[in-house]
Amino acid sequence: MGVDPGAHRGAADGQFADARQGRFDALDARLLLALDEDPFATVVALAQRLGVARNTVQTRLRRLGAAPGWLEAPRA
Repeated sequence: MGVDPGAHRGAADGQFADARQGRFDALDARLLLALDEDPFATVVALAQRLGVARNTVQTRLRRLGAAPGWLEAPRA
């Protein structure tokens, strides 16, 4: 997975395509690490922890969720 500094573009500019192609930026990586440490963290808690807006976290989670295999919870 490469890091694409331009991966934070809007959906109309290919934002969802970037995630599907495995290109994540530093904020995506920090978000995934935060979720790894606390998988049940709320969007608000993640935003506060990362120092970004709640809408930013929601958009990133939606984009990451569009990528196959990402953010899928294990089934018991």
